[in-house]
Amino acid sequence: MAGFFIRKSCVVLEYLFTCTKIKNTISMRTIKFRGKTKNGKWVYGQLVFDALKNDTPFIISAFSRFENWGDYVLPETIGQFTGHFDLNGNEIYDGDEGEITSIHVGVKADGFKGVVKYYESAFWVDNGSDAHLLWSDSYEFEITGNVHEK
Repeated sequence: MAGFFIRKSCVVLEYLFTCTKIKNTISMRTIKFRGKTKNGKWVYGQLVFDALKNDTPFIISAFSRFENWGDYVLPETIGQFTGHFDLNGNEIYDGDEGEITSIHVGVKADGFKGVVKYYESAFWVDNGSDAHLLWSDSYEFEITGNVHEK
């Protein structure tokens, strides 16, 4: 009986150590995309290019049926998930439009409006003449639309 207790305690200690270890590491962000089909429906998932159809992009989602494997999307509507969520809990994608809201007093970016773009190895909120990093401890981002919905 004592041996069972020791093994059980080791498993519990190993679980607690593993959970603590996981909490203290940097996790990888989710890599996924969205795109708009010809009929105007947004689809989300993994981006693939069909070599048999001149590298036409399509997105395979968790809900794709086995028969069609995914949905063809318009290349100009493809946007990558940034790994961040706006202040309402919505996923932020490349091409989203929105506004920065300050969390702290005196933040220069408060009220800044722009489009989410990826360059210089980061996602930015860009209005064409100025840009701020999408992620900051000093402000939040709220999606107001996207460049493909006009």
